[in-house]
Amino acid sequence: MLKEKALNGSEAENREKIRREIQDEIRTLGQKVAFILHPDQVQLRPCATLVFGPPQSHGETKPDPDILERYEKAVTIAQTAPTYWAEGNGRYLRHYARYEIEHAAELFNLYQIAGALPESEVLIYDLPLPYARDLWLPLFWFHR
Repeated sequence: MLKEKALNGSEAENREKIRREIQDEIRTLGQKVAFILHPDQVQLRPCATLVFGPPQSHGETKPDPDILERYEKAVTIAQTAPTYWAEGNGRYLRHYARYEIEHAAELFNLYQIAGALPESEVLIYDLPLPYARDLWLPLFWFHR
């Protein structure tokens, strides 16, 4: 009888330990998703950065005038972003426009123009995360 109680006590401790580990995992996962869904409850400020460069000419072929016009308009809009910088020169020039969640509408407007530019890229927390365009940006759009 005494041995049986000791096993039950040990089982209860193991169950409690497992329950705590599961809650910790849920809490960690919840923080990763909560920063987009509930930004007011998370310390880390969610941000997305749209990166794009000039349209490239291929040999004697000049870039499409429509794409060139989109690029010029995108640069003008990107320069008004809360955080903007450019790196490189010539064909290696890259424009970076970073927006936090409260500027989601501005990011949306820029993305409508620059998102279709060749070689544009979306970074989340300045990292190239999987599904940045298909998953993370639409989560940003909830806050427009």
